[in-house]
Amino acid sequence: MDAIGSVPYNLALSERRAVAVKNYLAQKGGLDPGRMTALGHGKSDPIATNGTPNRRVEINILSD
Repeated sequence: MDAIGSVPYNLALSERRAVAVKNYLAQKGGLDPGRMTALGHGKSDPIATNGTPNRRVEINILSD
């Protein structure tokens, strides 16, 4: 369950996951890392109850 761990720990974990996705998209996808932002939310913005694996990455594609 994602309710395990302190709020600061889960926020840092969420931020590390977001940065990992950003780095992957830059390295493997050839995207410009300067045009991406990685933001972790931790427990502050859940999409499901804590009874489910609540891990997600949202990607927003904006036009120039």
